[in-house]
Amino acid sequence: MERRNSMDFFYEEYKGSDEPDLNAFYIEGEKMIYGGRELLLKDKKITYYVLPLEEHEAVLFLYVGDDIFDNLLNSIDEYSEPGIRNAYPLFMKSVDNGLNENLYSTALLNLPHACKDGKFWCFATKIENIDLSDLENDYVLNKLMKLYSETIDILNQLESNDVKFLDKAKGAGKAAYNGWKWAKRALILSGLLFGVDVPAGE
Repeated sequence: MERRNSMDFFYEEYKGSDEPDLNAFYIEGEKMIYGGRELLLKDKKITYYVLPLEEHEAVLFLYVGDDIFDNLLNSIDEYSEPGIRNAYPLFMKSVDNGLNENLYSTALLNLPHACKDGKFWCFATKIENIDLSDLENDYVLNKLMKLYSETIDILNQLESNDVKFLDKAKGAGKAAYNGWKWAKRALILSGLLFGVDVPAGE
């Protein structure tokens, strides 16, 4: 299995073959190890990670950047919080879930890098009663699909209310977010790849 030293943004443009493919890799440091998967489609790449917690329990997450939310979160105080919650309700729900350690819903977490100093932001959910050697099953993939679609919704809401947010993501060398219609198509393709039943409606 390939060993890597850095995280990849969860969605990127990709030029590959017509046949979907899946690559497994890991990122390991002195104190942390993250498992990773890349779902390669014809022109898109979806990358997701797993942090083992117990023998049959792990955190499934999507990397979104090292400091992408720092300014926004640091600006929250008793005066600004109501306005920020009104502008970004989906994002703030994920912040609350992370603070309350509610990983049964999409949660924003700040996790340590494995191979360098510092932390990164990710959207995460918990997977339970799993075999860590078999992560390509219906349960895990359905959890991934839900996490992916909710992450897209959160980022779209941030983008629609702050035009500079998308520019910052692009400035980090990452691809744009194309919204739910593309996300739905990507999830349908991954469902076809792994035999997961995904509704085709918008």
